[in-house]
Amino acid sequence: MNYLHYEVRAKKYNRIKVSLSGTASVRLMDPLNYHRYKLGRSVKAKDEIQNSRAEFEVPYDGTWHVIVDLGGKRGDVKAIVDIIKE
Repeated sequence: MNYLHYEVRAKKYNRIKVSLSGTASVRLMDPLNYHRYKLGRSVKAKDEIQNSRAEFEVPYDGTWHVIVDLGGKRGDVKAIVDIIKE
């Protein structure tokens, strides 16, 4: 499974902004769902497919995993992940 992975610590109501160099699927997962994702199992995640930017509101304090992937398609994408504190 090829994907970009970013682990971030964020607080409730912070926003996680992901800037992309191309079209990709962006997911925000808690640690349990990220573990399931790595095993190829179904996950519960906030998803967005974006050309240049995705943004998520953090539902609770903790560690979060941002996953950027091309859904099995060939290509290259770069991502920058920022936390916007509210």
